[in-house]
Parts: sequence; structure tokens; C-alpha cells
Amino acid sequence: PTWAAAIKTELTSPEKKVECNRFGGSPEMLPDCAGIIADCKEAGLVVNLTTPGRRFMQDRQFVADIAANPPNILAMSFDDMDPIELARISKMDLGQIKAEWKTVPPHWGQRQKAYEGIYAARLMREMKVPVTPLFNVVIHPGNVNHLKEILVMITECVPGALANPYPAQSFGNEFPCWFPSSLPALRKHILGFIEGTLEGRLGVTRRLHYYVALE
Repeated sequence: PTWAAAIKTELTSPEKKVECNRFGGSPEMLPDCAGIIADCKEAGLVVNLTTPGRRFMQDRQFVADIAANPPNILAMSFDDMDPIELARISKMDLGQIKAEWKTVPPHWGQRQKAYEGIYAARLMREMKVPVTPLFNVVIHPGNVNHLKEILVMITECVPGALANPYPAQSFGNEFPCWFPSSLPALRKHILGFIEGTLEGRLGVTRRLHYYVALE
């Protein structure tokens, strides 16, 4: 009990603003997900919820519970769309996004999560829920040449959203993700993230230490 009290005091210090990230697999599937968020906020923690977003499409009670006491940041994935597709979806209403999501083949998981994330972020915005949407964007050879346009379109599609880009990882020598020919384009983005952070550019997640490490 003494240790527990000391840990709680350390984590909930008002000066430190410690962040608690409710993270993977799918924390939204916990029966008391909304209650855990509320308890953490009441204890003084800054709460981030990382979620695929599917339950926001399917469970009205869950949406109501989250809206009543939302996390500070709602983090989702966006890895499998190009700027043209995103521009088209940005003109859809929630019903149209959900209808098109249903047509995505079940084995296209990343594409499904992109629809789910946009839906959840737009739903929270339409409900005027005070939560900051954040999109985790994996940079890979398939999108490295139009990544800047994707990041701009995300913030246009969901005003006020943050983008958290990070490079895909290779798995040993068997599944290399990056080749020397791709690195100049990747480096250009990394330097742009550093510059954007220093300038306080809207939509850029402040992770200067990470971007410098990548460089």
C-alpha cells in the first residue's frame, strides 16, 4: 500500500501532466473502456485512447459514454489511402463513409482502419466532443512520394487533427522495407517534421527527439 500510494502521487502530480496511453490491441473492446478513461482523468492523468475506431461505427452507447467523458487525444491509424481517395472521402457524410467501409474486403485491414478512423474523428467533431484526433501514419515506399499531400489532406478532412508519421520497420534481411533509392525522399520528410516542429506548424506532432533520432 505504501508503494501504491507513492506511485499514485508520482503519476498524478499536477505539475507533471503524465500521459496515460490506452493502447493495443483494441482497448475500446474492454467492457469498461469509458470508465477507465474517466477514472484516469479524475486521477489527474492526461489520457490518450489509441483505437481502430470500429466500435464508434457500431455501438451507440459506447459513443455516448466516450462523449460524456472523452480522452484528451483519440489516436487512430491511416496507412492505406492516397490523397485522391482521401479528398473524395472528405466530401462524404458519415452514412456514406460507413456504407463504403462495408465494401472493403475483410483481409484489407489497414484500409478498413482508415475508414474507421476518419469516421470516428468526424463523428466526434459533429457531436462537438472536446477531443483532439491524431492519425498514426506509417511511412512506407508506397506512400513516401506523396506523404506530404496525405498529411495536408488529413488535416483538411478532419480540421484540428494531428498527424503522427513514422517510418515502417524492416524485418531483418528477409523483408527489407527501405532501400537506398528510397532514403532521400524519406529524409526530406524527416527534415520537414523537424522544421515543422520548430516552427510550431499546425498538424505536426511535437516529437522532436524522435525526428532527430531518425535523421
